[in-house]
Amino acid sequence: MSSGADNLFFDFIEDYYAESEEHLAAARRGLLVQENATTDAAASLTATDDLLRSFHSLKGLSSMVGMMEIAQAAHLMEEYLRELRSARSRPNTDGINALRSGVNAIEQVISARRKGDTPPDITAALAILRAISAGDRADLESSEAPQPAPATLWRFTFTPSQELTSAGVNVTAVRERLRQIGSLRSGTPRVGDSGQITFDFVVSSEKSVAQIEALLLSGMEFGPAEPEATPQTETETAPPTAAGSSFVRVDTYKLDELMRMVGELVISRAHFNEQLKGLERNIPASEFRPIQEVNVRMERQIHSFREAVMRIRMVPIRQVFERMRYVISGLERDAGKRARFEMHGAETEIDKLIVDRMMDPLIHMVRNAVSHGLEGPAQRTAAGKPAEGRISVSARTTGEKVTIVLEDDGRGVDIQKVAEKAGVTNSDSASFDRARLLDIISTPGFSTREDADLTSGRGVGMDVVVSTVRQLGGTLSMDTEAGRFTRFTITLPLTLLILNALLITVGDQRFAVSQSAVQEIIAVDDSEFKKIGTRLLVQYRGSVLPVVPVWEMFRMSGNRTGRFHILVIGTETEAVGLCVQRVTGQREIVVRPISDPNLKVPAVIGATELGDGRPVLIVDAEALVRLGRQKEGAVGS
Repeated sequence: MSSGADNLFFDFIEDYYAESEEHLAAARRGLLVQENATTDAAASLTATDDLLRSFHSLKGLSSMVGMMEIAQAAHLMEEYLRELRSARSRPNTDGINALRSGVNAIEQVISARRKGDTPPDITAALAILRAISAGDRADLESSEAPQPAPATLWRFTFTPSQELTSAGVNVTAVRERLRQIGSLRSGTPRVGDSGQITFDFVVSSEKSVAQIEALLLSGMEFGPAEPEATPQTETETAPPTAAGSSFVRVDTYKLDELMRMVGELVISRAHFNEQLKGLERNIPASEFRPIQEVNVRMERQIHSFREAVMRIRMVPIRQVFERMRYVISGLERDAGKRARFEMHGAETEIDKLIVDRMMDPLIHMVRNAVSHGLEGPAQRTAAGKPAEGRISVSARTTGEKVTIVLEDDGRGVDIQKVAEKAGVTNSDSASFDRARLLDIISTPGFSTREDADLTSGRGVGMDVVVSTVRQLGGTLSMDTEAGRFTRFTITLPLTLLILNALLITVGDQRFAVSQSAVQEIIAVDDSEFKKIGTRLLVQYRGSVLPVVPVWEMFRMSGNRTGRFHILVIGTETEAVGLCVQRVTGQREIVVRPISDPNLKVPAVIGATELGDGRPVLIVDAEALVRLGRQKEGAVGS
């Protein structure tokens, strides 16, 4: 196959993955409706139609790219739902479980194919789907709805090319146009003699030849189809196509490239600003003022450009929350528990990259909430609680941060048991440091369960959550009370590429710290510091604030006397101060990650350039606080 054909197939397979995710998300929503629509027949029938559309589309798409195991699973689910719809019935519990197994199997195959791994064996899921379809067919009435008269069968061919793709004519556009012409019966890719990819479609349509010709796109040809080459007639319930759709699917790497260009503009304007500082002393004020006005206007425009590009990258966190709802409804049956899922702030928008990275960690957390957190119905009733547990998740934005809170009203964390497992003697639940508790349960391999089940007990999950949150420059905290609740609070940046930063000086070195991580800045004299054991403290809001000197963390020389600035990190009882020589300003910076493992330093997440040509290291304030705590613990031991 030629390189051009390879590129076209790669573009199409990426479109396939993106569309498959959309159809699977719709299928998960439809299954949740079916589970809850026990008495609402209209809602159940509507959900059946939605599921039919999703599985029919998945079947056609998968056939085009040769993923026949997915096409077969989608076909079996489609056939089962058609039987239900013809009888105006709804799926029973076994049927919903079979559909769930089919959706999960398709997700696993697509995930493996996308990563280049060996796809899993889904024979068992296919057997379940065949069995449930056969069982329901025997129970349904033998009378069938009258079939419409057969329409004319047409064969359409389409050969993609770079020119057609540039004009917006691709396989997806052709398939949508064929749905306007009639009922899409099949679609098959083939490789021509010269190596190009050609797609053959069979469509049944009642339109005239003139009407079909008026709807053809560039690159499409058609003619009568061979009857023996067409599959058995199917009635497709296709979603309506919007002629004037306002959505465009854009590859993430293109948005990354656009954001990189914005970053270059930010750096270039910083260079320009530095040059202006030198010019201001050498030219008259009347001549300099117009140049300065242009500079200020450019700054506003670049900032607006940056905000616009960031909005393009933002997606609602609803897709993560809905996946959590779907997972909970499946775990309820496996764990024998009942849970009510509540979500708030689902329309909160966050960078697509962060959403993708946090999907699996949040699923780990909700699994733990069902398995570890919630008690069984009998235990809850005995404890005076409702038999149905509650799991809630919320999201909100504050400045350049997004806060996600996951809470359950279950048994809470058994601090005594965790402490015994970790070999900690001081385990009083009232005084036990919640940050230390989180560190313990996030240790790889740590678990309080003796036996593993289908959802937890394997010692994995929380270490993945903590490491992912820290890699994204966020924070994770936990609060719990025995017999009442467990609450996790995750704070993340809205984006990872450009951020507002504070410039600090330690010794003769400049650093940048994310402004969103700093709650407050206070100025103190060296005489105000108090040292108790290995801990350095300072008076703060009627209490004391632990202080971490940044120069000690990086083993730097510097003045130890005089006046200092302290950056307050964290909130309430968990607040810690980072002590620096001074804070010199605030800048919008471009984050350049350090990828070379030989150059990586703990608590340094990247570097930036401010316009004078000198690199500035970007430090992770939370990581510095953790390093300070570890150092205190090592000295104290």
